[in-house]
Amino acid sequence: MKRAFTLLETLVALSILGLLALIVAHITHSAIRATELSNRSIDASGQARLAFDRIGLDFANLLKRRDCPFQAGNSDSNILLFLSLASSATPSSFTSGENRGLSCIAYRIAAHADNGNRLCLVRGARALKWTEAGFAGLDSNQRPVLLPGSLQPASSDFDILAPGIFRMAIGFQLYPDNLPATLADGSTTDSTGKSLKGLGQIVYSPPIRTDTGTVSYVDLSRISAVVIGLAVLSPDHLKLLNADQVTTLAASFPTPTAVNTLPKTSWEPIANNPDNLPASVPLPARQSIRIFQRFYPVTPFPEKEEP
Repeated sequence: MKRAFTLLETLVALSILGLLALIVAHITHSAIRATELSNRSIDASGQARLAFDRIGLDFANLLKRRDCPFQAGNSDSNILLFLSLASSATPSSFTSGENRGLSCIAYRIAAHADNGNRLCLVRGARALKWTEAGFAGLDSNQRPVLLPGSLQPASSDFDILAPGIFRMAIGFQLYPDNLPATLADGSTTDSTGKSLKGLGQIVYSPPIRTDTGTVSYVDLSRISAVVIGLAVLSPDHLKLLNADQVTTLAASFPTPTAVNTLPKTSWEPIANNPDNLPASVPLPARQSIRIFQRFYPVTPFPEKEEP
């Protein structure tokens, strides 16, 4: 007589099979989720790397001269504005041979139509003609003449460098020359009240040349390195946000104020606590923010002042 499975045995087998299916489904879902998170993190890292490499290329060709301006800060529309030997595309208005291979470079965080009017990192570059003047020279107080607006990149010269970079902070490492320093925001002391000297500290307002003038001229010779911090969203998460939400998110990452505080040290605790970020921003986007930073050597030794 043939033996068949009993109803109880069949139910037990089906239960075990169902349990195994649930375990496999859970493992598969977890693997897919981990892959998605990894890919989005890679996407954010790729944007940061692209921006850092482009900035590094421009800095490598930075024109380091006392009679050429260098503008930088965290409160201006242009976070960075300087002259670089990194050439820019020749505009159609130039005639043959007019592009001298010298460019005015600018970086800023700004809303851009091609990014749904969301904040993003944009880069502007304007090639300079051989016949153009006004980008070099010293005034009567031996300060570099500021770049006239006509030589700076126009709005049409700015292109999106990284759509997911919604916040950028720039810090300045003071050259260790042990000389008193005055920053563009008027600071002459650190957070403890001690006189601010060039001891390699990182500050977030650039050192300036002190004189009786009303314009703050960045003293590039007092800067040994620039540190740049970036807050980044992956393209997939950026699509979840409108322009106002990106602006709100950017405001949640203030410029560091304490001397020697790195951007990553200041911003990572914020990014790692999504519940403390604005509730108007979807939680998946709040959970996907990545923080990056990089140092760029600027002046390997202090420029000697002319007697």
